Amino acid sequence: MYRLALAALGARAFGGGEEIRRRLEHLTGTKAPTTVHQLSSDPSGSELSQLRSVKLKQLVPGLATAEFFLLFSPGPKVEDMQFIRGSEKLKSAGDALSEAKFQVSFPEGSSARLVRRAILTCSKISGCQAVLFTPDLVNSVN
Repeated sequence: MYRLALAALGARAFGGGEEIRRRLEHLTGTKAPTTVHQLSSDPSGSELSQLRSVKLKQLVPGLATAEFFLLFSPGPKVEDMQFIRGSEKLKSAGDALSEAKFQVSFPEGSSARLVRRAILTCSKISGCQAVLFTPDLVNSVN
């Protein structure tokens, strides 16, 4: 989890994240990444990206990209979604996004709701994939 935390911080891990790095080194007995290059070559970044990604069926022919706000509730389930911008062809992707199995965690017994921003990308070769933005990359509605 500490490796994933450093990966989530990315380059900002070197302006902060000292406590995370210290704990990781204490647990593993090895030196934690100390440069952006070392961090980018660590497999934790790829694992973090996979945890935020969901493969979907082919929704449109050809290439299309759009961004959405997704409202998650415990389960986790997509309770609501809102198209933000992108290809008009993907405006109707709500059903596919609602059925997707995102890895979003809630405490047991929680009634909380969580808003996340996602990018949906489709290509004729690889199909469609939805990826949740990390919360720190969402600065505004637009």
